[in-house]
Amino acid sequence: MKYSILNLFLCLCLTLSSNAQDILFEENFEDGIPATFNLFDVDGANANANVSQYQGSFVAGTLGGQACAISTSWLEPVGITDDWMITPSVTIENTPVYLTFSALAIDGNFPDGVEVYISTTGQDISDFEGIDPVYSTTTAGEASEWTTRSIDLSDYDGQSVYVAFRNNSNDDYLLGIDNIKFKSLAANDVQLSSATIDSPLEGNRTVDVQVTNGGSNAITSFSIDWSLSGDDYNEIVNGINLSTGQSTTVQLELGDLTEGTYAFSAEVNNVNNETDPEMSDNTIDETFNIVVPVPDFNLTDSYGNDWRLYDELSSGKMVVLDFFASWCGPCASSTPELNTMYVENEEQLNVFGITIEAGDNTAASVNNLGWGGTYPKFSYTNDGRDQYIHYATTMGLNVQGSIPFFVMICPNTSNLAYSDIVVSEVGFLSGMFNNTFVPEINQCSAVSSIEEDAISNYTIYPNPIVSTGKIELTLSNSSLAEINIVDILGKTVQSSTHSLNSGNNVVEFDVNNLSNGVYFVKVNAEGKTSTQKITVTK
Repeated sequence: MKYSILNLFLCLCLTLSSNAQDILFEENFEDGIPATFNLFDVDGANANANVSQYQGSFVAGTLGGQACAISTSWLEPVGITDDWMITPSVTIENTPVYLTFSALAIDGNFPDGVEVYISTTGQDISDFEGIDPVYSTTTAGEASEWTTRSIDLSDYDGQSVYVAFRNNSNDDYLLGIDNIKFKSLAANDVQLSSATIDSPLEGNRTVDVQVTNGGSNAITSFSIDWSLSGDDYNEIVNGINLSTGQSTTVQLELGDLTEGTYAFSAEVNNVNNETDPEMSDNTIDETFNIVVPVPDFNLTDSYGNDWRLYDELSSGKMVVLDFFASWCGPCASSTPELNTMYVENEEQLNVFGITIEAGDNTAASVNNLGWGGTYPKFSYTNDGRDQYIHYATTMGLNVQGSIPFFVMICPNTSNLAYSDIVVSEVGFLSGMFNNTFVPEINQCSAVSSIEEDAISNYTIYPNPIVSTGKIELTLSNSSLAEINIVDILGKTVQSSTHSLNSGNNVVEFDVNNLSNGVYFVKVNAEGKTSTQKITVTK
């Protein structure tokens, strides 16, 4: 929804460069939108009250501490926006010269687009009449990630040009344009744009490195020197043909990462078997924080009692995390029904109420809510907030960032960090606990009772599983192990047999032929049976 990301901003940036030999003109809007730019609000309509700070044409703003320029098409009444931002004159020389800029539509459900026009006559809207745009995404909208665009200006060699950026979108949200540059290009030049890990969870991880051709020649090869926490590697990339402005993604295998912090760095070099003349944009450094699906925490409740998540799970109890805030009406409405479930199932279940409101930082602020909850509640701490961020953002269970937010965990007593997240719900509807949560209590208890007399040290990870899972188990003697995957109706959907040795064994299995959903993995070995629940999410 539009409202769910109102706190995000877009950026549009241009600055005169001291390196005139390569950069003819650039602007980053660190000091706002310069007076040398002409801005026109042709539609003259009011911005919706939720985005009133972007009233008019393009407006300076910030995103993650970066200064930028923003245009909105969320108007009141609903209509088509018509906002223009026109650069001052730039003389094109030392061709080939390219105009590059980055664009972003911050809400993929309501993607603004942009039109780019070029005039040689002046900086008024009338100077662009009758001219077709050289670039347009008004119909489809821009990508929801910053994406670099490139336009060849070599046809304007020796001329002075003005470039207009126009938002002509219909009832979308916010548009950003960043890093606008007019630059003459070297022959063989690339930029390392980003390095994105596929998941922050433990397991076999990969990182996608995006490389963009910033030169005038087509790029057919390059190499990447990269390191992970001090270990060095090299990747040679051939068989490509990137034209100016085009990007390619190189996937690097990081290996099986366990919980911890990893320093990653990469450098692109040997472009077309030659040295890149501009190496300042060929490197990138990232820090990857690898976590387990269910991290432990220690918190003190509003009555001074200490609680540890893993203590509750290791005792065989399920745990429901109730993320709330004192100002949240639906949180108040949900508490009585959640408390009833807690009281009626206290032998099998505990509930932790964790506020995410920094103002709820005293015991009294939580105890005096008057909502009727008798389960443990915790005033605001950074550790509590980190738990919310982990499940909402890292695990992707609450991308809209709303509350109340409930997470129900079924213990895996052999590996608490890989306990099952069996339910996650955002918002509250009366009856949801009886309809969704209570059935999981009985199901979780049934699985736990099977595991009590099961194979020792039996673990499945990662969980949820995207394509390949691993079963780690310890056997007293060499044995044949039968592995069956059973759906929630009790039907065996996949079977395999493996010859295992005494001691620790790791068996891989894939779920590529299974639909998304919940399954049970049953392992039979040494006359014992172990069962664990998995979630397939592809």
